[in-house]
Amino acid sequence: MSGTIAVADELLVIRFPYDPAHNERLRQASGGRARWSQHLRAFIVPVTAVADPAIRSGLAGFAAEQRLTADPAARGQLSLTGVVLRADMLPTGVWGSNLRGILSRDQWAGLRIPVAEAAGGVCEICGKPSVNDEGRKVRPDCHERWSFDMRPGSVLLAVQTLTGLIALCKVCHLVQHLGFAEVQGRVAEVIEQLRAVNGWTYAEARVDLDRARREFDYRSAFSWDLDLTVLRGRIAVPTAPDLYVAAGRRAQLGNSFQPRPTVRAALRPVGQPAPV
Repeated sequence: MSGTIAVADELLVIRFPYDPAHNERLRQASGGRARWSQHLRAFIVPVTAVADPAIRSGLAGFAAEQRLTADPAARGQLSLTGVVLRADMLPTGVWGSNLRGILSRDQWAGLRIPVAEAAGGVCEICGKPSVNDEGRKVRPDCHERWSFDMRPGSVLLAVQTLTGLIALCKVCHLVQHLGFAEVQGRVAEVIEQLRAVNGWTYAEARVDLDRARREFDYRSAFSWDLDLTVLRGRIAVPTAPDLYVAAGRRAQLGNSFQPRPTVRAALRPVGQPAPV
């Protein structure tokens, strides 16, 4: 799971994709202090509650377990360690089914280049410039951030949701594709980057790789719907105007492992309304 935890108006504001089990885990971690705010569309915990060491420890553990991104104020309140990067592996059924496969090369550039420019041309994780195999500085990669969650309905749906785009250097990007690193014989680079960025020991980095592999095995057992609604108003996909694609239709959109057709989807001019 992915989400955020921030401080606003003397409240810890905690957002993550809907999951009853995670909701219950948060309730336990907060000592029963977490409440749902319909206005904020998030769970909230009074900042004063973290004065209780048990609640502070519980919420810090929940943030780490669920891979929540914490703002500086929240990190201070919960005394969080500097864990900012974790290894990841996409489940087998979604390989190549991504924005690069859906959009044309020029359309994808229209999304990724502004992400790199907004980051000042450096990695948003380690703060270093991106360097290619020849040692030259290059534009940071644009990495798609995903969450994988079960959504209730008439049947339980497995949904892969795009949560954002982030600029990454080559090495931090490699950490996000552990399977590729394994095929390339570059796992040692992944371990060293996890250690450098998070201040981990070798053993702690290995534990994170094991976690990523367990998540990979679990997720690979499901067929995942694709939710791109975070880009509503920025792209248009003719065959999926609501930017939600059922698992069985994903192959129709294209795959980044295959040649791109002339047009698959289009960037929507800023200000142009999305289809309803």
